Amino acid sequence: MNAEDFTPEDLAKAQRPTPTQSPAQLQDHAQQASSSVGQVINPLKEIANSGENTKTDGNYWPIEDLPSKFLLYPEGTKIYARPLKVLEVKMLSSLTNDNFHYVITEVLKKAVDGIDVENLLVADKLYIIFWLRANTYKNSGYTVDFDCTLCETSSKYEFEINNLDIIDIKDDYQKDKTVVLPINKDSLTTRQLFIRDENTVKNFLNRNKRSLQNYDEDILILANLVDTINGKSISLMEKYNYLINLEPIDYGKIESYINHYDMGISPLMNVECKNCGGTAPVAVGFHPEFFVPKAGLE
Repeated sequence: MNAEDFTPEDLAKAQRPTPTQSPAQLQDHAQQASSSVGQVINPLKEIANSGENTKTDGNYWPIEDLPSKFLLYPEGTKIYARPLKVLEVKMLSSLTNDNFHYVITEVLKKAVDGIDVENLLVADKLYIIFWLRANTYKNSGYTVDFDCTLCETSSKYEFEINNLDIIDIKDDYQKDKTVVLPINKDSLTTRQLFIRDENTVKNFLNRNKRSLQNYDEDILILANLVDTINGKSISLMEKYNYLINLEPIDYGKIESYINHYDMGISPLMNVECKNCGGTAPVAVGFHPEFFVPKAGLE
């Protein structure tokens, strides 16, 4: 996967560096990487040097709606955000597989107020990233490559933020609903994924990177979403071992239930081909022009 092909589905996975890596460490790494090519402007270095999150400019606006409908936050929670600043835009435009989680989280810490970013739902995190982009460049879409699967014609598509398909929390979602597995008859409760859960998974992998056991990141995330088993809360390691020893039918039941109540931004949008008139799915991605659109010079 190329750096410009990130999708919201990718963001839900734990393919990210440790969030405990400090800005100072990133600055050192940036200096080492650029030592052989001369003076290089590095957005990670610059934003690390820009100080703590300062929220005194009065330009924060309320986010009125989220995929979660605010139902999974403490009552009365209000979230505010402001348009992106230059260093943050530069930082976001430098996204790679290795720095994805760190960059997104650090920008949100600076641009969002009213809530500890660690306590944001991942589904809402993606929505807020698009909100930041839409309110930074209010009249600007961006162009993506479009390959029609029907007539096999390659063309361009003008992507607009308001064309995104937002998946809201389902009306029948119940936070503490019990799921009974069909084979072993265990009763489980599940929950939604928060940014702190992504950090928990990454920290777990870092602590166990020299372990003889290879841990599957997707199953670790699923283990994090299992809240209780037969009414008991157990450790992440215990939940992971529980999942990998399930019958496949029971494992599939848990995964299907969690996926059924997924929310956020759909990773695909249907695009109409200008050549044949048919529609084909296009992945919603973070291309370089998404954060730094080309300006007309007329």
